[in-house]
Formats: sequence, C-alpha cells, structure tokens
Amino acid sequence: MTEEDKTGGYKFAVAFLAASGSILYTIYNYTQNTPIHIHSYFAICLMIAGAVISIIGFFAYLFIKGYLMEAQCHSNAEGLNKLASRLYILSLLFFVLLTYWIIASFIRYNAPPEILKFSTITFLIISIFIVILIYINSYFSKKIPNEKSSSKKPSSKKKTLSEYIPAVFICIISIFLLCCVAFIFFCVVFYPPLHGHVEVDMASIHHKNDTQIPVLIQVTGPNTGLHAYLYKRISGNLSNISSIGPIEPIFVDPESDIEERNIESNDVLVGSYLGNGKYSVFINTTNLTTGYYELMCLRIGFYEKTCESKSFYLLNRS
Repeated sequence: MTEEDKTGGYKFAVAFLAASGSILYTIYNYTQNTPIHIHSYFAICLMIAGAVISIIGFFAYLFIKGYLMEAQCHSNAEGLNKLASRLYILSLLFFVLLTYWIIASFIRYNAPPEILKFSTITFLIISIFIVILIYINSYFSKKIPNEKSSSKKPSSKKKTLSEYIPAVFICIISIFLLCCVAFIFFCVVFYPPLHGHVEVDMASIHHKNDTQIPVLIQVTGPNTGLHAYLYKRISGNLSNISSIGPIEPIFVDPESDIEERNIESNDVLVGSYLGNGKYSVFINTTNLTTGYYELMCLRIGFYEKTCESKSFYLLNRS
C-alpha cells in the first residue's frame, strides 16, 4: 500500500466519523419531531447498530495509526499496522452493508413487491460475495509467503491443517460481529432519547353535562401500541376506571399505505387513529362521579417517561 493510499484511508476514516456524528444527531431530531412506523423504527435502529460498529472500527483504526505516528520505533509496529488494516477493511465492509441497507429500506417502503423481492435476494448475494472475497484475500495473502518457505521445508500435516485457520477465524469474527450488532440493536431500540414523546391536549376542568370530553394525542417517535388509561383519584390513590388499546392503524392492504381507521371503545373510552401520529380519545362522563381524574397514555414496551398524563376535574354544572 502506497503512502498516498494510507493517507486516503486516514482521511476517509476521519470524514466518516465526522459525518456519522451529524447523521446521528439528525436521526435524534427526526425521532423527536416525527411519528415513525414501528417497522421503520426498527430499520433505523438496525442502521444505527451497523453504524456504531463502523464508528468503533474506524475510531480504533485512527487510534492505532495515531499511536504509530508518535511511536515510530515501536517493536510491534508491523503487527499493529496489520491490525489497523483489518479494522479498516471490516469497518469499510460494515459501511458498505449499511449503505446498501439504507437503499434496501427505502425500496422496501417505496417500491412494488417485485422489486422488493429482487432487492432482498440481491442483498443476500452481495453479502455472501463480500464474505467470500474476504476469505479469498485472507487465504492467498498467507499462501503466497508460505510458498517460498515450503520450497525449503517439507510439508507436514500440521501445515495443511493450518490452512483452515483463516476460514475458522472469519467465521468466529462474523459470529462475534453479528452478536455485537444484535446487542447494540436492542440497546438502541430501548434507548429513551429515540422514543420521542406522547403529548396529550385537553382542558383541566369539565362538567358532567358535557357528556363527551374530547382529547387529542400527538405521538412522535415509534408510532405503535398506544394505550389509554383513565384513573380516578380517591383518598390520594389512583384507581383504574377504564382502559383501551392498542389504538393504531390497520392497513387495508399490507403492501400499500391505505389505512383503516381502527376504533377501540368501551363504556367510558372511545379512541381512534387520525393519521400522522395523531389520535383522538373521547371520555364518556355519563356514569362518572365528580372528582379528580387522570388520563394516562402509554406505548407498551417503550420508556414510560416519554409518555404524558393529564389530570382534570369533573364537576356538576349548577
């Protein structure tokens, strides 16, 4: 590798880390202000998990390169250079797969089923092809130097068995990286700052003669599994009166964006999805007594503190 190639790799790693910071911040703002379909949310989390692996790899690469620049006479310089090169290749591989995953996710939600199936198959083929290329590169990079030494020394069974070490090593690394991606994925899914908010808009005082109390709910972040719980405050304690959920859209055609307005209801609460992260809930006060009430809206499986509850007082109209 020439000095120019080394410098180019160093610059690319720095540019990738700088761009990753901006992209992750943009994703954070997006989840805070936009309702996201649960499947899209999982796709975003998976992309972040892959990006984190690349970020760690490029950061380690820069750390090793920076260390070697300062310690030019280090005894293990050759070994550290090889480690840095492998980290760079693995990080670049994850970056390529991440880019393809973004394209595939875009196609998933904007392309007809035929193109979707084609892109899925293509993704698998490209992934397998890249793994094979890595194995071939690793195999021949070790085989060529060994051919010179084999002309001087007779071959042995141990040496034949050692040829399988690169394949085993690649399998172990691949499994380890997949486990890392899975772990980071679940950490990102349940990372509260990406959960957005559930905001409830309603008045604080209502009368029994109003019969129906309208409530407007706005969801940002994961737009799924919304439940509404109505409590009454009795002697300082909250007592559950009624609950409905999950309130979410039902797609008439799984391969289209046409939504059916799903209505959840009981004797006290009626809830429906309005679209674009907006929900409406009506509270039937016919059988409710006067006093303090609290309406709590939660998304099951997501951080409760990102959800909001509203208290109101119900009184008789004189």
